[in-house]
Amino acid sequence: MRSARYEAGLFVVALALGCLMAGVLTGCAKSDEEFTLDRGADAAGGTGGMGGNPGPEPQPEAPAENPLAPRVDNTTCSLPPAPPIGDMQLVEAFPDLDFERPIWMGHAHDGTDRLYVIQQGGIISMFDPDNPTESATFLNLSVKIGRAHV
Repeated sequence: MRSARYEAGLFVVALALGCLMAGVLTGCAKSDEEFTLDRGADAAGGTGGMGGNPGPEPQPEAPAENPLAPRVDNTTCSLPPAPPIGDMQLVEAFPDLDFERPIWMGHAHDGTDRLYVIQQGGIISMFDPDNPTESATFLNLSVKIGRAHV
């Protein structure tokens, strides 16, 4: 159970963050110069203040920009030109094998170097990459998956 002191501390932190966010979102955050304490005129000035020189004259604040306004187009930022692709050709890796809608291929990290192919219909096939002439069904989940999802 939390203590009242803990909950009060959370409340103070939440309140401080809320005030900070409200100031940022409404554009009311002020610079350090604007937080000077105006102590009033000195005793000779007769204003009845705490004495000392008056602070700087308050300046009217500029209207805050709307943070939700549409973004301005950035015409100066552009990507560099794409590098040349080079002289590459696509080659079929396992031309003797045929899979129906393969969605993943990988190996089991078990030291056998067998590759596994998961097909969208629910069949998981495996084959030896050193002799890729035929594949064997490792697991058939097509009955569980059904043809409605294929």
